[in-house]
Amino acid sequence: EEVEILCFMSVKGRSAFHLDPEIQADRFFQDRRIGEIFFKTTSSFGSSKIVAAGAAITRDKSPLSPPSVSLTTQKAENSVSQGSMFELKKKYTFEAAHILKHHKGKCANLHGHSYVVKVHVRRKGLDSEGSNKNMVMDFGDISVLVKPMIEKFLDHQMLNETLDTDSPTAEFIARWIYNHLKPSIQWLHSITVYETATSAATYSNED
Repeated sequence: EEVEILCFMSVKGRSAFHLDPEIQADRFFQDRRIGEIFFKTTSSFGSSKIVAAGAAITRDKSPLSPPSVSLTTQKAENSVSQGSMFELKKKYTFEAAHILKHHKGKCANLHGHSYVVKVHVRRKGLDSEGSNKNMVMDFGDISVLVKPMIEKFLDHQMLNETLDTDSPTAEFIARWIYNHLKPSIQWLHSITVYETATSAATYSNED
């Protein structure tokens, strides 16, 4: 089945503009601000499928070049139903101490937790080629970014000092981790921090 260009989407995935199907393909490959390109099948819009392509080329910011096949005839190999989404979740643990200076209860005293952090990545499409073909993102690539952060700022640390706050709550920690990782993980959706087995906070800054 043939597919036609539906729209371009920015790297952050927050704005899109429709394009004429006859647009020159090289515009996509010369503009580094573009992160993904979406195609619509020739079937009716209500039942059409979309495929994200080109993200793998831009991810490492290497020189861009057109694909070996025409954009207007590319097969929707990695297509997903309209509105569908892939999700990855990767879990990490660390031990740390903190004081909630303004808390009216016992948390105002020095104490610690065995924290669990869940990194949640969400993306519409999959990489179409290379070592990450049919992946949202390699789990190992997530760990390369997360583990050094945990070792430097979180694990066996006094969080009041490393996070520079007098109240490093689970909510604060989740937001701090999200802001730290977002520039490096394009499709980061949210961060969840478990302070105990039954108490957790989640932070996301997506529209």
